[in-house]
Amino acid sequence: MRHPFAGARTPRLLLLPLLALLLTAGAWQVLPAPDFTEAFRRTRGWSGADGTYSVPLPDGRTLWLFGDTFFGGVLPGGARSPETWMARNSVALQPGREPRDLRFFAEPFFLERPGRHDEWFWPYHGVALDSEKVQVVLGRFQAVPRDDAFGFRQVGLDLAVLHLDPTPRTESLTRVPHFRSTPDSVTAWGNALIQDGPWVLIYGVRDSQAHPGGKSLLLARAPRGHLARFGTWRFFTGTGWSRDPEEAAGLAEDVSNELSVHRDPSGDWVLVSGPADLSSQVLLRTAPAPHGPWSLAQKLLTAPEAADGVFAYNAKAHPSLSGPGGLLISYNLNALDPERVVRDADLYRPRFIRVRLEPGRGCLPEPRRAGAIPRLEGGPL
Repeated sequence: MRHPFAGARTPRLLLLPLLALLLTAGAWQVLPAPDFTEAFRRTRGWSGADGTYSVPLPDGRTLWLFGDTFFGGVLPGGARSPETWMARNSVALQPGREPRDLRFFAEPFFLERPGRHDEWFWPYHGVALDSEKVQVVLGRFQAVPRDDAFGFRQVGLDLAVLHLDPTPRTESLTRVPHFRSTPDSVTAWGNALIQDGPWVLIYGVRDSQAHPGGKSLLLARAPRGHLARFGTWRFFTGTGWSRDPEEAAGLAEDVSNELSVHRDPSGDWVLVSGPADLSSQVLLRTAPAPHGPWSLAQKLLTAPEAADGVFAYNAKAHPSLSGPGGLLISYNLNALDPERVVRDADLYRPRFIRVRLEPGRGCLPEPRRAGAIPRLEGGPL
């Protein structure tokens, strides 16, 4: 579940010894990644966000995608300054593998409805067309009347083409027809994207809101470079591929709305997510193929910051920024009381860990260059 903009702060003197712990989860060792965590601990300009998707670009840069974002100063005591404002999304460009010289940009994805502030975009994942253009799947959300911080619902899905230089801007915006919503469930796509040979694998989540834990992983695919040709999408049914999104089969249960999938050097596929609830865990599953069968979830971590109304959510891996030190994973932090983020800014920022896999395994980064985009002749496949 995407929490709009709440957060709370754990004093850093208390947090640092927690992050210094070396945790072992079965065959996986979990270490803090202070280089990335500190890079996003900022007190001017961009000062906190959730989402935290990464997209590798062919020229070696990385595009970061964020949801609700605070821009403004943070006072010495940790409170946000009075001039702080919130954007519904933001992006950042990282020039190399190290989290240095980050450049942040506010709200490149927006609805052209002057004066209307009750409908907005939160980005899911994206894939690079080249070093200048990225396709990004956007969740379209609306406000609903509630007294807590969960006063929103997803009402659509869009595909944006983001032109990056000199300043990121949306070049085009197209509705994705495969979004489904009923009183009891929402099915979205683009929760994770990965280029695999001639295909883009499109992972989705069916959120059955009628019962706790009812979030299922789905899979579709489209010819690489042609996400916008929605008639070419095919949906995995459990035994084959169908044109009908209603026939998409659930491949794993109890996943979060945001997640990541990648392939490691052993040939296994790795799924990193949170659980469907707010139990603040980082979960990892493996499978021999992109459609599974997926293993039972292994708990890598329960976020040490999670207590007293603070929770972690939407964990995901960043394989293109990983290396011998381990698989880089982020998770978001928030609070049930939205006002806490105004009083204390430190927790509404991503946290990063590195997971060292068992001996003989490592991380296979998503290739930044995958060859020429195939041409499609005629109508939809």
